[in-house]
Amino acid sequence: MDSLEALNKRFTITKEAMNASTLASIISKQPTMLHISCHGSFDTVDGQREFYLSIEDQKDTSREQRLTVTMLRQLLEQAKAENRADQLGLKRRQILLAFVSACQSEEMGQAFLDAGVPIVIAVNAEAEVCDDACKIFSASFYTGLLQGSSVVSSFANAKRRVQQSGGDYDACCCAHKHDDDCLWYKFYQKNPKAAHEIHSRKCACPELGLARGKR
Repeated sequence: MDSLEALNKRFTITKEAMNASTLASIISKQPTMLHISCHGSFDTVDGQREFYLSIEDQKDTSREQRLTVTMLRQLLEQAKAENRADQLGLKRRQILLAFVSACQSEEMGQAFLDAGVPIVIAVNAEAEVCDDACKIFSASFYTGLLQGSSVVSSFANAKRRVQQSGGDYDACCCAHKHDDDCLWYKFYQKNPKAAHEIHSRKCACPELGLARGKR
């Protein structure tokens, strides 16, 4: 926030603690850019991974509510229907960029793409992400956009800022997709936390160099 305000650009920011109600309200307003920052993970149900975002419970803010991909798709569909009705005969509003800053948020990002959002940033479904890396990336990315750089250029520069920050953000196996017969991926499916621990410094994956800075 401080880095954006320092640019002296005219824009409006709405910031809310995220629960189902506040998220639905913001999505219904169809802001130009939507940034979601929270914890993301998945449950395994009948052998299938069900991804979710951790948000506040509406009735008890000390409790977690899990926003699943299905629930997010419903919110987006509802907002799209309301927007069509509200904007009949007028220029229709639309979210132009959605940024889901949460671990393993790829499926959430896909929900935004499927809802018609043209530009979406999310985290690989196999990857966890460090809070400090998120802050560095986000500050650089939005600064680039507000200074007139393209999305592609702003994204590339933000990745470089993370890589050059000196933090230990190597992502290794977490940051790329795997074949079904990958031994690390098979172990990850059974015990993701343990899998993240064992490869952090020992992985010989040929994609390691490509993964740097993505976490």
